[in-house]
Amino acid sequence: MTVPLRPCLRMQEQPIDGLTGASLTRFLLYSLTQPQLLSTKQVFQTVAYLARQSLEQLMALHGYTRNLDVLILSTIRSFSQTLAGLKRLLAAPPKNEQPIESHQVRALIRSYGRPRASLPNLQMVSLVALGFCAFLCWSELRDLRACDLKFYATHTSVFLDKRKNDELCQGSVIEVARLPSSSCPVKLLELFHQRGEHQPSQSLFRLCQKLSTGYKLRQAPLSYSRAREQFRQMISELGLDPNEFGLHSLCSGGASQAARSGVSGRVWRRHGGWRSIQAADGYVNESLDNTLVVSRDLAL
Repeated sequence: MTVPLRPCLRMQEQPIDGLTGASLTRFLLYSLTQPQLLSTKQVFQTVAYLARQSLEQLMALHGYTRNLDVLILSTIRSFSQTLAGLKRLLAAPPKNEQPIESHQVRALIRSYGRPRASLPNLQMVSLVALGFCAFLCWSELRDLRACDLKFYATHTSVFLDKRKNDELCQGSVIEVARLPSSSCPVKLLELFHQRGEHQPSQSLFRLCQKLSTGYKLRQAPLSYSRAREQFRQMISELGLDPNEFGLHSLCSGGASQAARSGVSGRVWRRHGGWRSIQAADGYVNESLDNTLVVSRDLAL
């Protein structure tokens, strides 16, 4: 593909001819496939410049007297929508994140959920266990506060202010069972709650600050980029490809495991907060054995 010559991007208050305008437009469209060429500010400056020059020439040609600023805003809005559509068409398709398996979650808990584990690792593996067992997406994990978790002898309850199936806006409660195994998510959350010294109104998952004596949780909540970075680093240390996993892998992994284990569809869909069967099924990755059942039962 021939790379368009980069025109001068200095916005000068002088008319441009058709050739210069076409060159600017061509370069602007090409820059959508090469984000390093232009910043977002430069893109909008170029759009505004082209819009003003084009409208001024049209108005002079046809004798229009309408407010120029109104026309410019309308044209920029339409042009921006067109550019956004072109960017979606030219962008690479999103890569689906693979669901995490239960044995992989157990391996993470064994490696990073020990009592003497560092606070950042303990927090991250607690987030993984909770997201997997409660079918929580990142936005739900991010908004959790320390007071939203209640610990009992048989389970822990997780209160969510908002969820997809909360039609009455009363909040939603998810129960996570206490297990006898060493990878019990409730024991892990209790350990993290104790080590983190949480106050009831504080965010449950927060950024960590390194001190001379160890780590402590800061006031700022944990960011998506930092959480994904830590999660992928843990995944890579298990010998897996980190590019195939993300924070969405937790929710889809838990739902897939529940569906494979024969848990009632009504129960696990309610646990995940989905309002429809179609929405819930989109999170489930069927195992090979389950997909082969259909052809095996055809009585051939």
